[in-house]
Amino acid sequence: MKMLLVCLGILPIIAALESELHPLSDEFINQINRRQSTWKAGRNFAEDLDMSYIRRLMGVLPNHQNFMPPTIEYKLEGVYLPTEFDSRLEWSQCPTIREIRDQGSCGSCWVSSSFRLLLRLSLGHNS
Repeated sequence: MKMLLVCLGILPIIAALESELHPLSDEFINQINRRQSTWKAGRNFAEDLDMSYIRRLMGVLPNHQNFMPPTIEYKLEGVYLPTEFDSRLEWSQCPTIREIRDQGSCGSCWVSSSFRLLLRLSLGHNS
């Protein structure tokens, strides 16, 4: 019984140690490859590369509060905003405005949504 309790006590420690691997180490890459089989992790950076360099590549700011854009408040006076708006009714001449595209398996769905936004902007400005 004591041995069982000791083993159960050690398991969380081992799990915690395993998850604390350095992200650029071979052990970390091997751990990823053991857990899945759809793709193979590999080395992109030297193992001794400083993690601050990786963070800068990802856009991580040292203190993001110092880099926040200023808050701009707009006062809309004399502007009419409708209580409801249906683009299908407003721009009924546009055949694509009624379409709802399935983007479930698309890794670049941002392209489609960005294009849709530009389409709506051009319709709104009659250009």
